[in-house]
Amino acid sequence: MLEQVGLRDRATDRVGTYSLGMKQRLAVAAALLKQPRVLILDEPASGLDPGGIREMRDLLRSLAGSGTTILLSSHLLGEIRHLCDTVTIISRGRRVTAGPVGQVLARHAGTGLRIRFENGDELGLALKALIAVGIDVTPGTDQLILANVRQPAAVSRTLAEHGLFVAELVLIALAAWDLRRRDIT
Repeated sequence: MLEQVGLRDRATDRVGTYSLGMKQRLAVAAALLKQPRVLILDEPASGLDPGGIREMRDLLRSLAGSGTTILLSSHLLGEIRHLCDTVTIISRGRRVTAGPVGQVLARHAGTGLRIRFENGDELGLALKALIAVGIDVTPGTDQLILANVRQPAAVSRTLAEHGLFVAELVLIALAAWDLRRRDIT
């Protein structure tokens, strides 16, 4: 199983020395030991680098192809698009929608940006600057989610004009129900 999840070379290392992504892989390997017919995963891409995410996707596709049913919980719609056949969206404990993933995402998803800063002071200043120029912003605990951004360069230009520089700026898929939440995590 360690080889299957890309940890064979680290088999003799203490788990405490593992990165978050490696611990995630180890948890999947442990879940696979008994060759389950149903595998339930919560945010399997969490903590993985881009290569690790691709490897996890390939592993999950392989398992699904060999007959394992996989139930995946994730708020990353891009990951859902890559991995799932069907999707059920739950918000505040209620089912919002369900169906084939392509149809559900086409009906409900838009594009947005996730922006993170190195400190909370910058987050607050950026929120004010972006709202002032009419950008739809939803604050999170350590990030800002911007909805329906047509020109990401305008966002970075506005932030630079205020002396704010981002630690991370990522194009993301958004759903209308995400934007109603006060704190997107």
